[in-house]
Amino acid sequence: NDASAQYVARALRAGAAEADAVCFHVYGDDLVLAYRNRIVRMRAAMGAAGCAKPLWVTEVGFPADDPVEQAAQLRRFLASDLSAVERVYVYALATDEIRDHHGLCEYDGERTPRPAYGVLRDAIARAS
Repeated sequence: NDASAQYVARALRAGAAEADAVCFHVYGDDLVLAYRNRIVRMRAAMGAAGCAKPLWVTEVGFPADDPVEQAAQLRRFLASDLSAVERVYVYALATDEIRDHHGLCEYDGERTPRPAYGVLRDAIARAS
C-alpha cells in the first residue's frame, strides 16, 4: 500500500540507503496484482531518494482458508515476472490457525502439507 512506500521513502531519506536491500511484503486477494502495484510504488520511492538497492520480497502469502486457492495464488505468483526482485521468501511453513492462517502446512502437530507446499517445493526444484 502507499503507507509502505511512504515509509520506505522516509527511511531512505533518513539514511537507510546504507542497507543491503529494500524489503517489502506481498499480501492481498490477488498476489500478482499486489506484487506489481507494490513494485511500482517501491521503485518510485527509491528513485525519489536516489536509491538503487535491490528489492527483496521478505513475505508473500495467501490465507489457507481455501487451500486450493492458496496453492493457485502462490503458483500464479511464482510463475509471474519476478525479475524486479532479487529474493522472495514465502510466509510461512506452518502458523497457528488461531492467530494466523497462511501456513503452507497444517498446524496439526504433524505439519501436514497443504497443496501450496507442493507448489513451492516444485518451484524450488525447477529453479535448482
